[in-house]
Formats: sequence, C-alpha cells, structure tokens
Amino acid sequence: MLIIWPKASASIGIVLASFLERHRRAASASFTCINHPVPGSVLQETEFVFFCGQDAPRRSRLPREKYIPIFSDVVDGLLTLMFLMIAHRRHDICITAGLNLGLVGILLRRIGVVKKTAFVIMDYWPQKYKSVFLSRLYRALYSWCCTHVDFVVDVAPTIDEARRRDGIMVDPQKRIFAPHPIDSFQVGSFPQEAVEPDSLIWTGAFAPECGFELVIDAVELVAQQRPGVVVNVTSYEPFREDLLRTIREKGLEKHFRLLGYVKDEQAFMGIVRRNRAGLAPYRPGELTVKNFAGVARPWTYMANGVPPIITRVPPDAEEIQAAGAGFVIDYDRNQLADAMLALFTDDQLYQRCRDNSLELVQSRATGPVFRKLLTKMGIPPDD
Repeated sequence: MLIIWPKASASIGIVLASFLERHRRAASASFTCINHPVPGSVLQETEFVFFCGQDAPRRSRLPREKYIPIFSDVVDGLLTLMFLMIAHRRHDICITAGLNLGLVGILLRRIGVVKKTAFVIMDYWPQKYKSVFLSRLYRALYSWCCTHVDFVVDVAPTIDEARRRDGIMVDPQKRIFAPHPIDSFQVGSFPQEAVEPDSLIWTGAFAPECGFELVIDAVELVAQQRPGVVVNVTSYEPFREDLLRTIREKGLEKHFRLLGYVKDEQAFMGIVRRNRAGLAPYRPGELTVKNFAGVARPWTYMANGVPPIITRVPPDAEEIQAAGAGFVIDYDRNQLADAMLALFTDDQLYQRCRDNSLELVQSRATGPVFRKLLTKMGIPPDD
C-alpha cells in the first residue's frame, strides 16, 4: 500500500498509517507513506516513510518552501515521483487526498507503479475560488479525478449529495463511506480535578468558515462573569494578525494562550485533555465547505474527554446532539457564551457530556472503520 497524504493530524490517511504500523506482522506486506505539507502549515517538510514487517521504519525528511499556489502542488507530485523512482517499489493500491495528490495517484497507476487508486474526499467545495474560471476548472478536474480513480472514499455522507447537485456523478460501485476514524490509543481523559477551570481548547485552522471571530466575541462576554476564562489555541497554521489585533483591541490578551503547532502526539493530547470544553463554531453559509465536510476537530475533543461546542453547520453536529455529547448552537455569540458558562458551572452536566463524548467516539473506532474500508478495496487486513 502507498499512502500519499497532506500532513494533517487526525485525518484518515495519517490515522490509517498509524493503524497499519501497529498491526503489521513479520510476514506482512510492506507499505509506504509520503506526507506533504498542508498549504499554509508551519510544518514545512515532506516526509517519506517505508514500513516492512516488524522492522523499524525507514524515514527521511526534506525541507520545503513556504506554500506557493500551484508551484508547491507541482513540487508535491515531483517529489513523490522522485522518491518512488529511488525506492523502485510497486504497490497494490495508492490512497490519496487532495486534488493534486489524487491526480498523482492516477498518473502512478498509468505508469504501473500502483495497480489501483483510491481518492479520499474529506470535504467538498461548491465554489473553491472567487474566480468563476478557476472554480470551474477545479470542478472539472475534480470530476475527472472521481471518474478515473478506482475508489472514491467519502468521509461524510453529505458529500455525494453535494456532488450530485453540481452534476458530478460517481459510480456507486466505486464509492465508499468511511468516517474520520478515532485511534483507540487516543481515547482517554484526565480526572475532573486535573482539568483547568474555565478553560477552552481550539485546534485547527483559522479560515473565516472556522469561526474564530465568534470565539473572541463570546469570550468578551464570558470574561465579565468568569474573569479566569482562557482559550488554549493550537494550530498547524500561523495565528492570523487580524485576529491578534482584535484580541488586543478588546483587551483580551490574558484570555488567549497561543501555543502554536504541537508536533508530539502525546503532548498534544495532554494539552487537549486539560480543558473544560472544545470549540468548533463553524460559520454558516450556502457555499461554505463545512456544510458537506467530515469535520475532525469535535471528534478529537471528544476522544480526549472534552465536550465540544459546535454550530449546526456540519452534519456531525446532529450525531453530537443526539448523543448528548456536547452543545449544538447557532452561530451566535450569546449562545456560544451561554454554552461555555453552562459547561464551566454545572459539574453534573459537564460530566454527563464528557461520558457521552467518550462513548460516542467508540462508533468511529479504527478497527471496524478500516477493516470495512480495506475489505471493500480488495485488501482485507490481517485479523
């Protein structure tokens, strides 16, 4: 197996590589993982990892340039080809995400490096760019890629509905649904007394559709009643200057801890577990990608025993609300502030949401998710 993936923690390709590494045997077939930097990430490197049986994996890393649109995407493809030529290995299947890497997977099949290709769709953009021409070009390439791969893997059931609405039809025989999986070693929590009072966690990007602006507005309200409220912020992206300026203008600097990118997984989980609630206030909009995306952020919170506060935008919100695992709100600063205060002040409510969160993530356990996925692709894993 060959996994070519943007280096984003908690995404399905990264979790799959970890799953295969822990479940490999001495007689198991080898697999290769190539991770390229996410656009805008502070982690600017490409990593090549080769796994064979139970031997220690062989790794190499190559520093990368700050992301340049199109150019960096082309470099991703060229570095992939270069590494595979040096490794001189063939693979049964290539699993990719992102349009540029999906096209690379098709090329690798054409030249005989892989036998089959799987294109993982983590989100769907009704309008990717402001330019009508670029958006149409993106959609045309996306449609071509979905048509020419062997498998299309959707991480949210709403993705296919959105594609069909835009006239992009995927053969049902090649379409597979596989939600964002939760690795069992990531599931756990700190005892309640070890959780920092009035603390919130934000992980992930700062794009407008992610809703960090609403967090600032809500914290301004909450600080009037809970002066010790603090938001711990981690991200693979640099913190936006306009957001920092807004925080300073409102005099809220002491309420935000900017922790940057936390590369070590154990350290990251420790940071998440110390918080009373997790923030996922996605901004609504007809064209927002979050309408159709499978969002990983609230599942990361819940796997660490942290109840999420999420808006009604992504389909995951319905699952969270039905399970009583967190707060589902409108995109409204008063509702967000009220949810924060409720989880800060009501220990029984907090514990109930916490328990329900840890129970809900069991539905995303890696074993069942990956065994179903790999079996449908014709490569069932070892039991």
